[in-house]
Amino acid sequence: MRPNKEVNMPGERKVIFRIRGNATIERASALRDALLKLLADSTVTAVQIEGSEIVHADLSFLQILISACRSYLREAKPLEIVNFPRDVLHLFAISGFRRHLICEACHHDECIFQHMLGEAGK
Repeated sequence: MRPNKEVNMPGERKVIFRIRGNATIERASALRDALLKLLADSTVTAVQIEGSEIVHADLSFLQILISACRSYLREAKPLEIVNFPRDVLHLFAISGFRRHLICEACHHDECIFQHMLGEAGK
C-alpha cells in the first residue's frame, strides 16, 4: 500500500491515502506499515485516509485506524478519515468500539471516529 495523491501548498504536504479493495486482516500489516511510514516522514504535514473504494473491512482494519489516530495525535500530525462506505461505517457502529474507549486522548468534538459513527446513523 502506498499513498495515492499529494496536495502541496506552501509549507504543507498533505498526503491522500486511498484504500481500495479489502481492508481486512490479510492486508493489515501493509496498511499499518504504510501509515507508520507516513507518520515518520517529517515532510508530510497531514494525512487523509480516503475509503470510498473499500469493498470489505473487518475489525483488524478498525483497530489499525484507532491505533493510527492515537499515534498521529501523539505526534500532532493531522489525520482525517473520509468517504467510507456505509457498510464500513455500520461495522464501526456495531463493533463495540465506542467514543469513551477511542477518544481518551483527543478532544471529543474533534474525534474522527465520532464523526464516523454519526455518518453510520444517516
